[in-house]
Amino acid sequence: PPLAPRGPRHDTASFEIVLPETLDLPLVLCVCQARDAQAVRGQLEDVRRFTGVLSFPRLGPELAVMAETPDAANGVIQGPVLQALKSMGDLLDVLHITDQYNGPVLGFSKAPRKVLRMVVRLPMPWGNNVDAMMRAS
Repeated sequence: PPLAPRGPRHDTASFEIVLPETLDLPLVLCVCQARDAQAVRGQLEDVRRFTGVLSFPRLGPELAVMAETPDAANGVIQGPVLQALKSMGDLLDVLHITDQYNGPVLGFSKAPRKVLRMVVRLPMPWGNNVDAMMRAS
């Protein structure tokens, strides 16, 4: 299911990666901006039902981690994944890994259950300064 946009004037890109059904991954994990955690929990039923907000100081206070257990979060958010999330900063809207997915995925006639979904904000060359953008065009 699509997430509501975080705010006006922000283009986003959404990536859905279907995980193999044979992957032993009974997991629901979500990383999002801390200020958006309650809204994301309200929009994603599996996150609301199966996770809690965890303390994850390695990502800093800007990002919230919601997972079934701390071990599940630590198993996924390490090494290159940890570095990528830290470097994305405010561009990350949501990283959602689930074995409970119920939305459509392009190229699949039957909705897959195990999906990694990431929504990122596309940076604007002039930031949020619409006046500067209009002058440049």
